[in-house]
Amino acid sequence: MAALSPTRAAPASLLAMPTEIVCKVAELLDFKDFQSLRLTSTALEKKSTYQFAKRFFTTINRYFTREELRILLDISQSTKFATSVKVLNLRAVHVYEPEHDMLQIEYNNDTIEEENKCILDRYKKASEEKSSSELTGLHASMMTAAFTKLVNLDHIHLVDSYGPSYGDDFTGWSELAGITLPVFSHWAMPVLLSAIMTSGLQVKELEFSNYLADEYGSFSRNVRSRMPEFHFCSLDSVRKLELRSTDAWDKKRRACEYIVALILAFPKLHSLHLGFDWDWLDKALATGRIMASLAKFVQLDNLRELVLDFSVHATASHLIRFLRNHKDTLKRLSITYARLNDGFWSSVIEAVRDTLNLESFVFEKNGYRHGGYVGFEWIGKGPFALSSWSTGEERDERLHGTEDSRPCSDTNCRSEDYVYVHHGVDDGWLLQEVIMENGFKEALSEMIEVCSETN
Repeated sequence: MAALSPTRAAPASLLAMPTEIVCKVAELLDFKDFQSLRLTSTALEKKSTYQFAKRFFTTINRYFTREELRILLDISQSTKFATSVKVLNLRAVHVYEPEHDMLQIEYNNDTIEEENKCILDRYKKASEEKSSSELTGLHASMMTAAFTKLVNLDHIHLVDSYGPSYGDDFTGWSELAGITLPVFSHWAMPVLLSAIMTSGLQVKELEFSNYLADEYGSFSRNVRSRMPEFHFCSLDSVRKLELRSTDAWDKKRRACEYIVALILAFPKLHSLHLGFDWDWLDKALATGRIMASLAKFVQLDNLRELVLDFSVHATASHLIRFLRNHKDTLKRLSITYARLNDGFWSSVIEAVRDTLNLESFVFEKNGYRHGGYVGFEWIGKGPFALSSWSTGEERDERLHGTEDSRPCSDTNCRSEDYVYVHHGVDDGWLLQEVIMENGFKEALSEMIEVCSETN
């Protein structure tokens, strides 16, 4: 009987692995490493394409330049990768932040001359992109062509340059570069919206940061209503809109008109987020005018969520009017770091209690134009008071502890059983717990009773 020859185990092979394992490998490897690995085998490429596209093409980050948009167009033409794209982040050319952009301009900034040359070249680049868009329409045409293929793109975020806030400081730079300020990409948002509209892209979420509202388009006003006419058609697919402006402090009425008209261009919004990134002295006037116009002109039949965040100024009456206009649909409300130019927060909270039927309410660190936060005073008892601090022994020490056990550095602690919270609810999200425990109206009633504010 012939002896059986020992069999050798086959060498380990990546191709022999199950598809699930190959996909896991695709998740762990870096882009360049996995790209090289895929090129060695057609079989491996077929197994891993889906996971490869999911990891590296779900979110696309590009600059708002011709070269970068051409890359976006190339991605959209790939049947393998185009359907994986869900999020697009576009960023304008940053003149004074070379460390954050991908432009191929390398200098040794150890010397003043090299740094100056770097900044001047970026001014020129920003000016060239704007001129090219205006003369050729290339930016809009490339985005339109790309959007027709990116059928699963749901979220677009455009980060504009810092614009007029650099105007006075950098006038010398612009003169040296032979261009006129502002040269920043305040033209980017209309171009983007035009591409969305023309391509028929059904985008659901739009986010604009650092946009320059006072430089957009022309408006024709109705003499009676003073309501601006927005020159873009409405985009019914958009459900969420986030606006964060740097120049709402501008006293020009056009900034206010543009924001109101832009919101009205999305009639089926479910979520509206307003915030202003810079706390300029004149912002109270400008953002107060914005909120007044929103209260007067804006009625969104499907609005379920409103977020007012960071340096939004308003009068109590205008804010209350806007909330009442949406009392039938509004379910989630968040007000943080906002300021009242006139009126009291207790009136706003009372209107929220009596008018709205909210599922979520966040109220945190809100105050007045000239400084100071709305406060809440109580005598250390009741679930609302306790919930404003932590739970357990730490809470008991804060509310009832001795001078030794209570943290002396905590200015909120006034006595053994008396608490003054300078920043509204110490943690805005803890208000959610109180609402769950006591009910919406009861929690807000207690909030109004202990409210302490000085305008």
